[in-house]
Amino acid sequence: MSDEDEDFRTRRIGQWEMLPRWVKWITTLIGLPAWLVFVAGIFRGDIGSSYQMFALAIFAGVAALQAFFTVRALVRMDI
Repeated sequence: MSDEDEDFRTRRIGQWEMLPRWVKWITTLIGLPAWLVFVAGIFRGDIGSSYQMFALAIFAGVAALQAFFTVRALVRMDI
């Protein structure tokens, strides 16, 4: 396997494959809709409303969860 192929595999693993399956499901089913609600609120001009802040908090929680597992994979030298 060439170095270029290995670099591509490392980047791909670093982005998604190293996350546990349940984190992927949370990202897809909770994080993405929360982000969409947040962006829709920005376009409607509802900046600072309670539902938009709730959506942002949910999205930030999912992002923190992904960051935790990314750091864990780096510490374990999985990527």
